[in-house]
Amino acid sequence: MTDRERLDRIFDEIYRVEGAFAVEAWKTAEPVPFAEKTCGEALGALHPGERWGKDWDCAWMKLTAKLPDNQAGDLALLLDVGGEACLFDERGKALKGFTNVQSEFTVALGRPGKVCMFLPEAPAREVTFWADCGANDLFGAKPENGVFVRAEFARCDLEKRGLYYDLDVLLSVAETGSAEAKRLFDEAISEPDVAAARKKVSAFLQNGEQAAQTVFAIGNAHIDLAWLWPMRETRRKAVRTLATACYLLERYPEYRFSVSQPQMMEWVKEDAPELYERVCEWMRAGRIELLGGMWVEPDVNLPTGESLARQLLYGIDESERVFGEKQTVLCLPDSFGFCGQLPQLIKSAGLSGFLTTKLSWNGVNRFPYKSFRWKGIDGSEVVSHIPPEGNYNSGAWPASVLKAKGDKADPSALLYGIGDGGGGPGMEHLERVAREKQLPGFPKVQNGSVREFFEALKQREKDLPVWQGELYLEKHQGVYTTFGELKAAMAECERGLFEAEIYAALAVRTVWRSEDEAARKEQIGRYRETIGRLWKGVLLLQFHDILPGTCMQRAMKENLAACEKLRGEIFVYAKELRGLLTVPSEEEYVWNCKPCGEGSLTVAPPEERKERLCTRQGERFLENKYFRVEFTETGAIEQITALDSGETLLRARA
Repeated sequence: MTDRERLDRIFDEIYRVEGAFAVEAWKTAEPVPFAEKTCGEALGALHPGERWGKDWDCAWMKLTAKLPDNQAGDLALLLDVGGEACLFDERGKALKGFTNVQSEFTVALGRPGKVCMFLPEAPAREVTFWADCGANDLFGAKPENGVFVRAEFARCDLEKRGLYYDLDVLLSVAETGSAEAKRLFDEAISEPDVAAARKKVSAFLQNGEQAAQTVFAIGNAHIDLAWLWPMRETRRKAVRTLATACYLLERYPEYRFSVSQPQMMEWVKEDAPELYERVCEWMRAGRIELLGGMWVEPDVNLPTGESLARQLLYGIDESERVFGEKQTVLCLPDSFGFCGQLPQLIKSAGLSGFLTTKLSWNGVNRFPYKSFRWKGIDGSEVVSHIPPEGNYNSGAWPASVLKAKGDKADPSALLYGIGDGGGGPGMEHLERVAREKQLPGFPKVQNGSVREFFEALKQREKDLPVWQGELYLEKHQGVYTTFGELKAAMAECERGLFEAEIYAALAVRTVWRSEDEAARKEQIGRYRETIGRLWKGVLLLQFHDILPGTCMQRAMKENLAACEKLRGEIFVYAKELRGLLTVPSEEEYVWNCKPCGEGSLTVAPPEERKERLCTRQGERFLENKYFRVEFTETGAIEQITALDSGETLLRARA
């Protein structure tokens, strides 16, 4: 028997089942809110092993039981619906997220299933819970989804549970090469007295000297807004994740949680307003940090610079105006490489730090730094960090902490939890972190936030190496040609918004100025509301698994339909704004709304259009008044010629 198998035997003894919940279910094809929980197909009583839904089906399950006395706070609900679920009380308060044990996720980063919730201390009583369920797991659909597993209440042996996590961390230290930890593990796991075994292990876990280097343990839940699931499921993942975060914050006083993307918070506000208010309270208490550097975590190579600026504008404004969170860092843990213009945009937005994990994915040219100053093509610099473990899904194991140890005293970040839609940290992550603060031979571990980590890192800013230009990722190269329909529609959305804002700017200076002050303010307010809604729709679809085309087929079809609808709305609105403007005569005019040209804005009569605004094209060339570009049969550029001098500016190799 291996050491891990010996340890698992202790885990199996922690919970003693005392009874089961009676479960009824109502199934729907798409999610329905709490108020409509019984509107679906009534499935009646549900028993372990019974299938309640196929891929992506939804259901509300009613759980009822008479619970035994729980004065010691050791009674727990064990729930596995064969998918993902969020548990609510009878009033509609979101209590905690749950995930099936069979989820496709490595146990090296934490047990995939979130199946346990400790119940409040109370005398024996009858209780009712409601579970909002999805026949899908952390990473999409699989055959096991939609099969009900269990809904039981169990008595937890709290001391044995504590010993299990003590030994879990001790064995993990032993697996890094510590002979002393291995000797003590063998001794403690054979000790029949649980209290005596815990005393031996605790003495070792708290015996480390204060190391010069600090690892900031940051609980997080990077959530892909669409990937192996449709966007409608992301909204429910957001509720499950934040309900779990609030549950853990109440049980672990030192726990800190970082939630990304203001777009996700907006969804939670719409779908679970009571939970949203609780999250805001935790933010005000400094326990939840909103990483709102951008509206979503977008691709930063395909969108225009104006779109990236709007990501920053709306992301920072939402987090600071609504939540009072002063933003200092841009966090893009999972985007597919970073353009050299980004530091300039980051600095221009008032931010000073940048964090990603993605550069750790390079398989050929290893990125040389973990902490560095990233210099953009204009010379702007931002302090930047790539967590040494190289992911945002850390299991918070001692090996994870050890990876942060180096010759330098630079602090490092450890982003722990199950991301990509997995609901963030579970109790096992927090139990490990609590035991790793002072391990012998390890860096010091401190619960913290991304903001606090960067404040510490900036103390060593002058000693950091410099990297200038693009941060190139050697993965996902095909994403910039995949699903071209969406990319083309997105480009038109960007162009339409650019035009709409030019027309609105002219209307402010002309048409709306002539109105009385109240009417003028009303017009401008209506414009800001509309343009903000349209921009946020565009920014959402620039998410790094949507615009590059790396999410599931259903999600891609839905995203394209959303983009096409958005494009239509944008051009109707741009036409409406353009209709407010007048021209000098009754002749037909065209507006040059290109971002560059002979003038920032040009009104040209018909006879000048061809020369100033249009490009001639032939079978294999494009030409304007300045240049002629010729192409090969395959579409590659063959030659570029300056028409005024006849000089060949570029010619393809023979």
